[in-house]
Amino acid sequence: MKTWMMLAVTALAISACASQPSQTLDQKLSEATDAADRKETLRLACLNEAEWPASLQKVRTTGRHGTQQRQRLKRSPEIMEMKTLCRQMDDLTTADAEEKLPPKELASACAAKVADKKQKEGKDWAEHADRIAHICKEMTGKKL
Repeated sequence: MKTWMMLAVTALAISACASQPSQTLDQKLSEATDAADRKETLRLACLNEAEWPASLQKVRTTGRHGTQQRQRLKRSPEIMEMKTLCRQMDDLTTADAEEKLPPKELASACAAKVADKKQKEGKDWAEHADRIAHICKEMTGKKL
């Protein structure tokens, strides 16, 4: 009886965790309590979206070869450029940043990245480009 009860509770807990959809960026931003939370939410969203194609690819999960393969995927020129752009946009709200690019220039660079991604075929790439455009608009304050 005790084992059955434990299994039922475990199954209920797993189904509750698995059935909750992930939050959208707008939902996460609405939950941000202050400017620092908002900034961190946008920074993480941008960096995660920058790794989007690599994060979907299946790689070996254990051992040295799996680690090397994941690192190779995350170091493609496209991903590295997008991460650099994310960091530059994040610097807009950092008071002690050494060199800040103007928001208009960053929005233009972002628009070029979005246009490149929209050239790729498939619904997933179009959705990815839209997510990046939304993140860029929120981080720069400029419409693309």
